[in-house]
Amino acid sequence: MINPDASRYFNEDYHYFTSRLHDNNLNEKDVDLICAILDIKPNMDLLDIGCGYGRISNLLARKGIHVVGIDSNKMYLEYAINAAEELGVKVSYQTGDMRNLEMYDSFDRVLLWFNSFGYFPDIENNLVLTGAFNALRKGGVLLLDLMNRDGVVSSLPRDYVLELGNNLEIHRHRFDSVTSNLIAERIVVINGEVRRSSYVIRLYTFAEVKQNLLNSGFNEVRVYGNLNEPFTSRSGRMLVVANK
Repeated sequence: MINPDASRYFNEDYHYFTSRLHDNNLNEKDVDLICAILDIKPNMDLLDIGCGYGRISNLLARKGIHVVGIDSNKMYLEYAINAAEELGVKVSYQTGDMRNLEMYDSFDRVLLWFNSFGYFPDIENNLVLTGAFNALRKGGVLLLDLMNRDGVVSSLPRDYVLELGNNLEIHRHRFDSVTSNLIAERIVVINGEVRRSSYVIRLYTFAEVKQNLLNSGFNEVRVYGNLNEPFTSRSGRMLVVANK
């Protein structure tokens, strides 16, 4: 079963604020970064796991990539399909559980972008990595975009308020040192109505992620803080690249 907290968090409120924050300029920068790290060429086959509302998948398709996007959120997939039609691109969007991928030797690249990984117990998170490994052809590459546990902990508290017009989004975060889980609470005020939601995500160190990837079958794992930037304990982000 999908993490109930996460499934309630990634709703219309999340889309309302995030789709406005992640404008075309930022999305294009993300896609350029992905293409640079993964050395993506036109006509490659790419699987976007946790594709959400398609902000990355659609732009990759516009670059001539054959993209399959998978997500458990049917509403977001509808947004993705509509956006693809508006852009005039073709992406194969599929409803599915990232822990139960039944794809084998089908892709040159696999992507888990923008903290799409870590919403399940460790054993089930590792199923996602194994599924990504199986989906890749020999010589294929996986890219994980994750929060770095040490960097996040050193930057707490990470509470902030976002204001869009008369609407507000308030974020509160706390870290559980026993479970290595980040607990995020969101309070939104839209048209005067207050709504609350939360999610829990497992934060990993690079050493943990690397070992889990090697256990899943990958043979080479490296990490960046950003493209051409060294990764340090204070990096808020870790871009993990694993080769099959």
